Order: sequence, then C-alpha cells, then structure tokens
Amino acid sequence: MSSGSINTVKILLIGPVQSGKSTVANFVSERSDGPSNYRPTVGVRILEFEKQAPKNPKRPGQDKVMIELWDVSGDSKFIESVFLFNNI
Repeated sequence: MSSGSINTVKILLIGPVQSGKSTVANFVSERSDGPSNYRPTVGVRILEFEKQAPKNPKRPGQDKVMIELWDVSGDSKFIESVFLFNNI
C-alpha cells in the first residue's frame, strides 16, 4: 500500500423496523435530517463519507478511510435485499 492511499470500508446496518439504524447511520456520517416524523428506509440507503483513520504504526501515512454505510430497511418486504449482500 502506498503512502496516502485511502482504504474503503463497507458497513452494513441491519435490524428490525424502527430500531434506529437510520439514526445511527446519520450520526456516524455526521448527516442531519433534523428532528422529524418517522420515515422508513425504502430498500437500501448508501451513505459514503471519509473519516480520519486511527493511528497505526504499521501503516504510516494513511490519514483517511472511505466508508460506505449501507442502511438496510427492516421491513420484511425488502428481505430479499438482505440476501443480495452475501455477495458484496
């Protein structure tokens, strides 16, 4: 790995309906939809953002990491979407 390169990390949030997956996704990605009424996620919502990488003496110069945060609907009608993630 060359100095200054950015690794990509994919994080999949799954859980039951109204368990707070979107709230966690918004918090981690530093996005704010503001206080509002509950709006269920339809299928999947992918948030992409960069974060400061933790210091690692084995990988000097790696300052940032790209994160793909997959916020998956907990609604049973989208259950087939979860099975697609086995191949990601």
